[in-house]
Amino acid sequence: MLAGPDPAREIGDGRVGDEPWGKTLASFALRRSSGELVVTADDGKQYRIAFTDGVVVAASSPLAADSVARIALTSHLVSSTQVAAISKRVTAASDRDEIEVVAETARLSVEHAVRLRKRVITQRAARTFSVDRGGYRFGDPLSLPVISGIDVDIRAAIYLGVHLNLSESRLAEDIRKLGSRFTLDANADLSRFGFTDVEEPIIESLRAGASIPELDARHRDIVPRTAQAIVYALVSCGACTVTTAAVEAPVRTSSITELESRVKTTTWKAPLAREVSTPREPTRTTGLGGARTKAQSEAPVVSRTITPRRNAFAVRETIAQGLALVDAGADHFTLLGVSADAPLDVIRSAYVGLACQLHRDKLPLLDEETAHAAHRLFASVNASFGILCDPARRAEYAASLLQPRVAEPARTVRTGRAPAGSEAPADRRIDNAVLADEAFRRGLLALKREDLPSAIEELMRATELSPHAVDHAAMLAWARFCAASDKRAVASEVRKVLQTAILKSPKPMTAQFYLGRVERILGRVHEALHHFREVLEIEPGHVDAATEIRMLEPRAANDRRARR
Repeated sequence: MLAGPDPAREIGDGRVGDEPWGKTLASFALRRSSGELVVTADDGKQYRIAFTDGVVVAASSPLAADSVARIALTSHLVSSTQVAAISKRVTAASDRDEIEVVAETARLSVEHAVRLRKRVITQRAARTFSVDRGGYRFGDPLSLPVISGIDVDIRAAIYLGVHLNLSESRLAEDIRKLGSRFTLDANADLSRFGFTDVEEPIIESLRAGASIPELDARHRDIVPRTAQAIVYALVSCGACTVTTAAVEAPVRTSSITELESRVKTTTWKAPLAREVSTPREPTRTTGLGGARTKAQSEAPVVSRTITPRRNAFAVRETIAQGLALVDAGADHFTLLGVSADAPLDVIRSAYVGLACQLHRDKLPLLDEETAHAAHRLFASVNASFGILCDPARRAEYAASLLQPRVAEPARTVRTGRAPAGSEAPADRRIDNAVLADEAFRRGLLALKREDLPSAIEELMRATELSPHAVDHAAMLAWARFCAASDKRAVASEVRKVLQTAILKSPKPMTAQFYLGRVERILGRVHEALHHFREVLEIEPGHVDAATEIRMLEPRAANDRRARR
């Protein structure tokens, strides 16, 4: 039996998010409960988990990704050529058990059929972690079909659900609720979580006790989400001793002290001017969208910090000031509110604080435009954190900030654009925008048919006609990367262009997706996975990003085994 939440806690109705969802699920196992858990998302989708004496015996999900045929395919029990026939047979035999139909059609052995059934139950139970907002009810009689002798431990479903389905913002907020330092209990039973050799280094560190930033620092070859999911699952199931007191990071400057004080309360203060030290020589102090002169560097920088209020006006003001920094080309350090020498734990604390503030559950009901702006700001914060938490990419980025800006010669466009410094007539600007969009569409079509020279030509024309359209520049950078014979030589510049688009585009997921593909082509599997997961955070239904993740996760696991 699990050790975990108080067994005297009342189980019944509740709201998803009232406490970490893993703790709620673990409580049913702790109490050896029998009954059906019905989770109803705010969009109307229903998920069900059937418990008997605290173990999961059945589960259902409305998502196509959780169909028996799809799970059999991803579990390598059937081939892609069999899926269509299997789906047709399952639909035609709606009165029969789905897994029996699949087993007959694919000629699975009894052992493989049992394996598939357990995988289906586990994945569908884990899918409840994808519900960000909704309610749940427990105690109904079982309505799902139950096969005798088939059951799943809830611990495996919790770890899988956190690892694959919990949103980044909820994961960050739930980890903060769970505690700050975690020590694995000496007598904890780890055999039911589904851990593999990939998780073993994290588990070993937890035996002596560690915080999330410490785990990230010690195991840079392991995706940070893996460590977070392990901790989340262990704590939810009572397998860890938790220290709730914050672990202090070394204080190097007064600005870091102020930052830590702000982040611990996870609030944004009202905008304040903060002084910055005068650089010894002219340096580029902002990245991804602009450079600042020495005089501008010496001027006070407006800090992006505000206390969230309940009224919509204050929220709009908060978002507007954050986006003002983004649109002004603020560097990643400024956007997160940390100094250039900030340690990893301070950067992570700043990110977690901002992620909690910008999560949609924390915002009041707003109009669509404001909600979109909040989403865009959240994407920018995610992009900054993705770079600064990786030592190699952070060093590369910091070096780029120190490079002096080289003035580019003015260029003229064949369409007769007005010279720099003069104002073009309104009708000419409109004509250019229309022509740019047409060239952009032609460039995308050329990319689809893999006609790279034509794609580059059309996309160059689009960027010349509309030089401030970051999406045009992003696709041009991708096309040039695809056409380059030495992709590593152009990778740095392509990354900068795509990162600019992530920060400034109204649809940042496109640039984020192609940045993931750049990293995947260069063999940087973990970085690619990070970007593809960010895409799914912005757009959960992004099929291509989900496909990339499924392809890359086994490679990431193999890479980690090879390094050991």
